[in-house]
Amino acid sequence: MSRKRPEGPDELLSRQLAARPLGTRCALALDPDRLVDFGRTLLDETGRTWETVPYRGDDVATRRTWEHARSGDEPILLMLTRPEGDDGPLDASGIADLISRAEGSPVDLSIVGYFHSLFPRVNPPVSALFEHRRAFVERVAEIVKAYPRWKDRWGEPDNWSRGQFLAILLMARFPNWSLDDLWCDEESPWSFAAHALGLLCHPDVGLADLPAVAEVIWESARHARTSDPVAWLFVPGADLEAFREEAAAFLVLRDLASSPASPHLDTLLRVKLPLTTFDPEALGEIAARITTAIKDSGRWPDLRRRAEHFLTLARLSKIADLLPAGPEAPARLLESESAPRAVCAFMIRQALLDRFYAKAEGWPSWARKLDRHPSVEQFSRGELTDPSERGCAVLREAAAILSWMEEALAQDVPDFASAEELLDWYVAQSRHLLEFRVAQAFALLESIDDSAMHEAAHKFVMVPPEGLRYRVRRYTDQLDRRLAEFIRRDTHAFQYGKRSALRIIPDLLRTGRRMVGKRVWILVMDGMRYDTWDAVIRPLLIEHFQVASGLDRAYFSLLPSKTDVARRGLLAAAIGKDWKNYSGFPTKDERVLAARALGISKHEFDAKVRFVAEAETTDARAKMGYSPDDLRDINVLIYPISDDLGHYHNDTLAALNEKVRSQLVSQQGMRGIIDDLRRRVQPTDLVLITSDHGFQELFAEDGVTISAAKLYKQGKSEEDVAYRYLRFEAPADWAVGEFVVVHWEEQVSGKKQVTHFTLPVGASWYQREKGKPARFAHGGISLAEMVIPGVLMQPIQQKAARVELLGLPTDFAVKEDEEQTLTFEIINQGNVAAAYVLSVRSNLGQAMLDRKGELPPGKRETFSCKVFGQYQADLNREPIREKTLTVLNVKLGHGGLDGKMVWPNYGRETVRVTVRPKPTKIDTDALKAFDEL
Repeated sequence: MSRKRPEGPDELLSRQLAARPLGTRCALALDPDRLVDFGRTLLDETGRTWETVPYRGDDVATRRTWEHARSGDEPILLMLTRPEGDDGPLDASGIADLISRAEGSPVDLSIVGYFHSLFPRVNPPVSALFEHRRAFVERVAEIVKAYPRWKDRWGEPDNWSRGQFLAILLMARFPNWSLDDLWCDEESPWSFAAHALGLLCHPDVGLADLPAVAEVIWESARHARTSDPVAWLFVPGADLEAFREEAAAFLVLRDLASSPASPHLDTLLRVKLPLTTFDPEALGEIAARITTAIKDSGRWPDLRRRAEHFLTLARLSKIADLLPAGPEAPARLLESESAPRAVCAFMIRQALLDRFYAKAEGWPSWARKLDRHPSVEQFSRGELTDPSERGCAVLREAAAILSWMEEALAQDVPDFASAEELLDWYVAQSRHLLEFRVAQAFALLESIDDSAMHEAAHKFVMVPPEGLRYRVRRYTDQLDRRLAEFIRRDTHAFQYGKRSALRIIPDLLRTGRRMVGKRVWILVMDGMRYDTWDAVIRPLLIEHFQVASGLDRAYFSLLPSKTDVARRGLLAAAIGKDWKNYSGFPTKDERVLAARALGISKHEFDAKVRFVAEAETTDARAKMGYSPDDLRDINVLIYPISDDLGHYHNDTLAALNEKVRSQLVSQQGMRGIIDDLRRRVQPTDLVLITSDHGFQELFAEDGVTISAAKLYKQGKSEEDVAYRYLRFEAPADWAVGEFVVVHWEEQVSGKKQVTHFTLPVGASWYQREKGKPARFAHGGISLAEMVIPGVLMQPIQQKAARVELLGLPTDFAVKEDEEQTLTFEIINQGNVAAAYVLSVRSNLGQAMLDRKGELPPGKRETFSCKVFGQYQADLNREPIREKTLTVLNVKLGHGGLDGKMVWPNYGRETVRVTVRPKPTKIDTDALKAFDEL
């Protein structure tokens, strides 16, 4: 080529016209393949204007245009071309007289002529060039760039074959490909087939590219099409798209099959799968070699992804008996990041259906590990866009949730010495998430397009009395009754207990000199359940805030757990009878109550304290101002989003929590609560986050109707009946289920006023005779209503990674030849998500626990392992050290900020184990010696 930059057809025409003498009146250009886009006029390289007269087979139209062009001063360019869609011979005999007026040689813009302008000494394959003329013209610059690599293999032949031409065209189409990527000239049949399949299944190769790729493969092959080892490739007339999907699926399934060495495997796959493009039995013994060669080339993931299109639910059902079997095989497959999504989804789906229809008594051991797959985390972050990826991730998460739930429900509830012990266990064992998780799992399964799954999930989860949500309710009722026992025992002690909401401000802010020199924010998420805090709000906040001094605890709301009592009591750090203003008179002003609880004096009150209700609204934000100068020392913000949604929401807990999440992130197109806080809270500020109460979901069958006649006899009205409390003490003969009576004392107009509240325990709720049912309510006695967070946070100033062991005992006892469960936690005390590796080993070399995962900042994870009391003594009844369990070594490593794993000293703990021997034991091994005497 004479020019450094390849010319397009337009440029070629412009250059050749510019070379014509200035006095030229008419030039002729041949463009039968419609390579040039031209209008009424055309400029050449010198800036000279040419009037174009096109001929597309219509003599009359051409002559009319010619006559018009002759009337001007510009030279004429007569363009002979074909009409769009006509590839027949171009007959211009009808305008021969016009053609004869052209001066000089015609400009040849046919595809062959254009090709020769670029490669003047080469004869192209004309049919291929014409067939791919558009692609050739569009990619001419890339073709010229690829030509040196093409030339390195073949030199400069006078004639290009069809395959050579298509190869350079594909190299231009895929600039990162080399000729070795395209040219399949391997000697062994399996290496050739592996290369060919890898090329066909390449993710860049679209449907339109397949014919060209296939032609290059066959021209490059050293094997005849009819030779036995490769005859199965590209059966004449086969659909190439179908072929690559079927071939990929066949090899992937063959590789996964439970007995790949079976001589009948290929026959079974041929019979069970509708393979229409090739006969798998024709591969014979080379199938395994093809698979190995593809894996060695690094193209196996491409084949696996291509197989996804073919591996539908119906097809996988037919070969289910050939998939990995046994307790461990599915686990290895499902934990692998490279396993086919369709196969994983099918296996998980089958496990779900087996459990839903009671074909399996429990969940397979691998189910609880499913949510550790990276795709689940990607799904939760909204990073998965491919429907098959999302579907598989949804099934993984749903199965993991449901298996954990049933495992939790099957565990015995321990005895508790106090309400505080119950509270700590409830949170540490994630029992607060049970109701939310069952709604979440059901919502996940509803989100996939699978009607059979929808029906089975509805029956398993939603249908009383044995639906999972009803089993969860019976379980939580059991816990609520335990809580009620502690409250009945001493209601006064409970209301003032060390984990009462009264202690939140004193414990987290007033202790020591924590508030000195600090601006304080108190954020009350009105009506926020603990599951909403743990599953929704905490994960959003910890991206920008970190827990201060480890102050992250669960507390009990005041009773009754309704806003006017619970929120005022929390802010005042006092119950109603002690709600006083600065003059000692009764008040319900929450701003004054909070200021006094925080130790703000009367003369500082106006300057230091700001109280903002409905703080998520635009008006409230404007009231707070938008610069640091507008802030006060004490800023109390009330966010009623959870409470408002709880009262008016009519869907599941999962849907409600999703609405809470959306309001935290964005508010009606404006910035959300989190972003607003990030802009207002300064680096040294303290942020206390809490809630006044949660709420209980009301099941229709648990409602107790309170008749108007009974109320009348008690001198009460329906205004004294709320869903989760009665504003009086229910008579003993009223059948209103289990309840606790709480006496609430306030000062009203200088006089003591005591209100007696009847609070239902657990699921029960009260219905007015003429009232409407509600979906959610609060005020009664249940952990769902009463467990609230108390968390002190600060803005993140420096990232830190730190995962620690928590709750690991120093000593642990177990009886000989019996099992005892050791339970402990790990907690991410840093402010970034961190990967972790956890192991528990005994002094006998036993691997008790091996876990890997990732923990978000502030989150805990609970682990348990079975400890078997292995014990053996010598003749002196002394334990033999190498045969007796004495020590458990716990090792925890976590990822650092650089991504590398670190093994800190605080991640190494030793648990001393005491095995209590049986009262009597005869060592039969020691007596064997007497048998030989």
